Amino acid sequence: MVLFSRRLRFRKRLRLWLKAATFLGILSLCSAHVVGDMVELANGGRVRGRIVTVPVQPDPPQRSPAQSRPAPRPQSEHSAAPATILIETLTGGLVEIEADQAVQSLRRPIKWEQYEVRRQHTPDTLEGHWQLAEWCRRHKLEEPRKEHLRRVLQFDPDHTRAHYSLGHVRQGDRWLTQEQLDEAMRQKGYVKYKGRYVTRQELELLQQREAADKEARAWFPKVRLWYRWLKGRHAGRRAEALSSLQAISDPAAIRALKQFLGRDASPAVRRLLVKILGQIESPQAGGTLVAMALQDEDIGVRSAAVDALPESFHAQARARFRQALKSDRNETVLRAAAALRKIGTKEDVPALIAALVTSHRYRVRVRAGGGSYTFSRDGSFQLGGGPPTAVLPPEVDVALRTGQLPYGVIVQPDPLLVAQQPTRRVTVERKHKNQEVLWTLQKLTGQDFGFDTTAWEKWWLLQKAKAATVLNWE
Repeated sequence: MVLFSRRLRFRKRLRLWLKAATFLGILSLCSAHVVGDMVELANGGRVRGRIVTVPVQPDPPQRSPAQSRPAPRPQSEHSAAPATILIETLTGGLVEIEADQAVQSLRRPIKWEQYEVRRQHTPDTLEGHWQLAEWCRRHKLEEPRKEHLRRVLQFDPDHTRAHYSLGHVRQGDRWLTQEQLDEAMRQKGYVKYKGRYVTRQELELLQQREAADKEARAWFPKVRLWYRWLKGRHAGRRAEALSSLQAISDPAAIRALKQFLGRDASPAVRRLLVKILGQIESPQAGGTLVAMALQDEDIGVRSAAVDALPESFHAQARARFRQALKSDRNETVLRAAAALRKIGTKEDVPALIAALVTSHRYRVRVRAGGGSYTFSRDGSFQLGGGPPTAVLPPEVDVALRTGQLPYGVIVQPDPLLVAQQPTRRVTVERKHKNQEVLWTLQKLTGQDFGFDTTAWEKWWLLQKAKAATVLNWE
């Protein structure tokens, strides 16, 4: 019995040893063939396998303590190349090649060797080359893939998938390579820019836009740093940041300034942005000031933005403000009128008259059952036609039934009961008499017809007629 158990343990150990030896053998076999190196010989032959030796350069000469520079390396015709190249073939043998017999040696993954084997066994047919091209695509071997795709087109010049795989473009009944297509588009006056064809004028605009975008991005790190210093506790850095920000006059910095200063919650910081924009001569700065005059929540910032508009930009700004008078938002209409009160002219009068009284829509929430009250015969009442929600006190009920309350009663519904009522959102329209618009009209015209739009329109037509008569007389 003891002998039998010993034999059983020995057999188990033997199985484990055999499995381990098999695993190590497979591992060594895989490690020997995970590469597909190649040595090309001078006589045209090729040896494939795994390169074992690498070019060995002679050791650099030792520097003596007395030398400040290394001693010059002696020139030798054998110092730049190894004496031999040792390569392990796919069968496991070692081949030693003289260095002067090798044209070049390449270290490549094993997929190249797999490709060479497949290529040798692939029939020279359309289907054979197409299948090998697909194998190359899956293994990301681009150059061999193109070679086999071109061979496919030699068998079938109209092979659509091969043409598209090579990047060819169909023009009518012809297939053009990218080079041929580029030349054809060049003859039509187009140039290729980032994968698409544009005219030379468009190319100039795109390049200018890219250059401007690059300049704008360069400002972001600086403005970000100054903004952090400005919001920090260090007094010296705050003063330095304020001085640096106020010295900005480059239009390329506007995007970064809007990103950091324009989004700050402090009106003082946004007023600083207004001041900086006012000293930058560019349409982009003027457009930003107009947007702040219409959108900023602080009246001081809006007023400062209008004041900072350069006179050369007033005509464009007034056009933007006249367009804002037609806004769906009543606050935008009022802000545009307030801005025109500062920089407007009589040319803005017709737009102001049209905005004197405006209608705007609002979404409000109301009770789904409405606000009606209904009394039943027993004295109970219900809200909005729903089920009875309350009962009158007995003394009130008796007084109401006997006519002691000839003017009726007013019932205040329970707030908790009202809060439990279902609600819904509805759209309501409301007319606004815009006081800001009236004040602007009064300042620009010296007249006051209140909110009588018809009177304003008649007066304006009369003024135009008088101006036309004077012009004709002259």
